[in-house]
Amino acid sequence: MARGWRMLALAALLGGQAACQSRPGAQSPTAVDTVMAPSVTAPPETPSPMVSATATRELPTLTPGPTPCSAGTGQVEETGYASPLTGERLPLRVYLPPCYGEGEARYPVVVLLHGYPFDETHWSQIGVEAVLEAGIGEGRWSPMLLVMPRAPDALFVGTDGGPGSYEQEVVEGLLPYVEGEYRALPGAYYRALAGISRGGVWALEIGLRNPQVFSRIGALSPALHVNRARPAYDPYWLAENGDRFPQIIFLSAGQGERDFLDATLELYRALQRVESQVTMLEVEGGHDGANWAQVLPDLLGKLSAGWSGAQDTPGS
Repeated sequence: MARGWRMLALAALLGGQAACQSRPGAQSPTAVDTVMAPSVTAPPETPSPMVSATATRELPTLTPGPTPCSAGTGQVEETGYASPLTGERLPLRVYLPPCYGEGEARYPVVVLLHGYPFDETHWSQIGVEAVLEAGIGEGRWSPMLLVMPRAPDALFVGTDGGPGSYEQEVVEGLLPYVEGEYRALPGAYYRALAGISRGGVWALEIGLRNPQVFSRIGALSPALHVNRARPAYDPYWLAENGDRFPQIIFLSAGQGERDFLDATLELYRALQRVESQVTMLEVEGGHDGANWAQVLPDLLGKLSAGWSGAQDTPGS
């Protein structure tokens, strides 16, 4: 286990084509994530959760509920919020479930972090809204808010966790904004965090360090083999040394992305000691949108376990 913070440049190839691309603008969902060398000063070594701990609830048995309204589709709101760390206005997509505009019901929140060098449209490109609405319409999942932020590069690829990092941005910037602007159910039990590739590493780091903030986390093809943080923020170290964890942890990787799969399996084995509901899904496919799209039903099903009927408890 490496104990120093290092972030290596990844130049992976798919179909003989170099995948490194630049942003702004949405990229093709088949592009490969590229992790760049850090460009900002690393935060201090001292580990500390970003917020104080609060009590968590045991997961109840999932009982699918009925479709809450006659409308079949929700809507995606294009907005943004002011970053407390960079001072930038960061673009943000928020999916509002069917009939969100009617009544005062509150909803669970799922924060979805894109890969690199993608943006806030990444999850929409692989069809997350359509998959969610199909599950809601069939009564399998509770309606929920999907929060898809654009991460600023300086924090996203230039920090590894703790004060001054993207962890602080999510916990102290993004989440308070969302819960202040939208009818979100409060508390860790009704919050989930998931990410793809570089975003998957962040979902693990943030979630494993802050189970009092997010009770369930997911990582699709996390780029663990090229994003090794200092021990206090390293998912491997946290899995082996932590004493409290999110209640649900979902991992996936494809057989055609061997380095990603091997690194994810290593983390899965390390998490076998914890009492959380830990799922590892190995699928066909490479480091691309087709792989991640096929995993969406499993991811959303796991993250929303126990949430059925939550929309009927406004103000709880």
